[in-house]
Amino acid sequence: MQNTDSLSPSIGHRLLTREFWRMKDLATTAERRAREYETRDGTRRRIKGRPARKGLLPLGESTIYAMVKRGEFPSPVKLSERVSAWRSTDLVEWAKTRNLVSEE
Repeated sequence: MQNTDSLSPSIGHRLLTREFWRMKDLATTAERRAREYETRDGTRRRIKGRPARKGLLPLGESTIYAMVKRGEFPSPVKLSERVSAWRSTDLVEWAKTRNLVSEE
């Protein structure tokens, strides 16, 4: 599990700049290089690369979802059939319980 103690003091203010946060904005991810491989039947496949991304939290996507499953992180809400996001207010409350933001 990654350490959330490294969050900046202004995270509470940044969280409140919008009503909802998508995973792509929250999670930090490492670079993934493009690669090619050949399947058993001889078909060549290419997996696209992805640049590193600095999210609002020093946590990866799988870590955030594991924390949600264990009840250690707020659950996302469904904005539509295919889109989920976290409420800013839920994230601020989570950060306060972790002493990551001041009680202002």
